[in-house]
Amino acid sequence: MLKTLELAFRRLFIRTLYGSGSTQHVTKPDDCFSLPPLCRILVLRQDRIGDVIVSTPILRVLRQKYPEARIDIMLGDNNFTVQHLALTYCDTVWRYTKSLPKLLGLMRSLRRVGYDVVIDLIDNASVTSSLLVRVSGSRFSVGIDKENAAAYSHVVPLLDRTEFHIVYRIAQLLLPFGIDPAATNLDLEYPLSEEDVRTAQAKLPLKQRRFRLGINLSGRGEEMYWGQENFIRLVRKMQRSFPAFEVVLLGLPDYAEEARTIYETTYLDGGIILAPSVSSLHEFAALLHECDAVLTPDTSVVHLAAAWKRPTVVLFIFNEFGLVHWTPFNTPYRALVVSEEDFLNGENVVGTIPFDDVWKALQDLLRLEFRHE
Repeated sequence: MLKTLELAFRRLFIRTLYGSGSTQHVTKPDDCFSLPPLCRILVLRQDRIGDVIVSTPILRVLRQKYPEARIDIMLGDNNFTVQHLALTYCDTVWRYTKSLPKLLGLMRSLRRVGYDVVIDLIDNASVTSSLLVRVSGSRFSVGIDKENAAAYSHVVPLLDRTEFHIVYRIAQLLLPFGIDPAATNLDLEYPLSEEDVRTAQAKLPLKQRRFRLGINLSGRGEEMYWGQENFIRLVRKMQRSFPAFEVVLLGLPDYAEEARTIYETTYLDGGIILAPSVSSLHEFAALLHECDAVLTPDTSVVHLAAAWKRPTVVLFIFNEFGLVHWTPFNTPYRALVVSEEDFLNGENVVGTIPFDDVWKALQDLLRLEFRHE
């Protein structure tokens, strides 16, 4: 009921702000804008860290088509920490903050640039994106056909969210630029410098076994923690069943005590590494890069692993709307989801996912992907 009211309010807001202006529907590659080489493009992605990572193929393809263009991106407070990733292909990173004085200043800055087109990469109806499209002063705007479609001059189809991965859904936004997403490399990326890699290697003990399984303990909130006893049991299973692997315990600083307890309980049997504490996602990413496979709850780590094609086991909470989970894109994986029964009982936490299910998925994935090693 609340969701229905929220969507109705959004539609009313958009109609009030934009009216029912004409919007062009683009369903196949078509160079709608005939942009000059020195055009100015603004991309909106003011949501979470993982959203920036899954957007890297779009930024890459735009830069390939418009090498001389000014391509800028709008991030928000939640994902501004990965601005370096956006700067791989963008010239300027703007920061959206929910503050009227800052919004007014941002509006003046955007209008001074004089953008030719704004692209909204968010596939949910967003009042914020609608407002940013409006205040940018851009002649053209591109978005996905959803509740705030009236905010855009051009819209692309919203692929079935119960079937298509988010990467495929947002890749449709390339259609008005004459780019066929079906014929485009959409692999994710997260670049690391040679120095980043050397620093990460120096922080970890010398590799004693052929492979490493990185276990990320932390997710967004307590509902994403699988539980200390589950992790201890899994490490012990790895020690007995996969002697070619050593386990690396990773996690946010809030999980440092949990990680140490797991390590101290299992280290006597060997093959276990306690990763050092890090102060940034970038440092965490460099450590994760040193792993050959990953086990993690649903968080941006899923997309970091996909950027390097690391086979991954992911733990998801139950999605009551039937939307497809953001699984590792174009990467071998196994997905475990909280059962509908537990969800209906009010226990939508990954800690309810049975140990045996996770262990079987991990075994299957490791044996399949490393069977010839």
